[in-house]
Amino acid sequence: MSDVTIDRTGLFDMALNLLTARAVHVAAELRIADHLASGPASSARLAETTGTHEPSLYRLLRLLASVGLFSETAPRTFAATPKANALRSDVPGSLRPFVLHTLGVLYPALGRDGAFDPHRRGSFHQGVR
Repeated sequence: MSDVTIDRTGLFDMALNLLTARAVHVAAELRIADHLASGPASSARLAETTGTHEPSLYRLLRLLASVGLFSETAPRTFAATPKANALRSDVPGSLRPFVLHTLGVLYPALGRDGAFDPHRRGSFHQGVR
């Protein structure tokens, strides 16, 4: 197998696009950008406000911070970026309805059995709301 040519260019990005898209969809469902409109908030406060599992929400926010949707302004504290403002429900031209509709159609087609809902369940495999 040592003579096999491997091209990894962009493959990680391709594989992570699904995860990132799902994370954006979850952020839109939970109205994270709306909750951050008045300023930064801790992942604990956001979890309490949204009824989600804090460690899982924190991981989601870290992923979204890595792509510039939010910024981590202090440990476990996040702020909206201009990109996140496009998900706010009170902003003219918001992309939130598009994200909710488009990805709301896509993810059930992929089998929304809980594996894509760790922010509520606390696990990628099992859990109870």
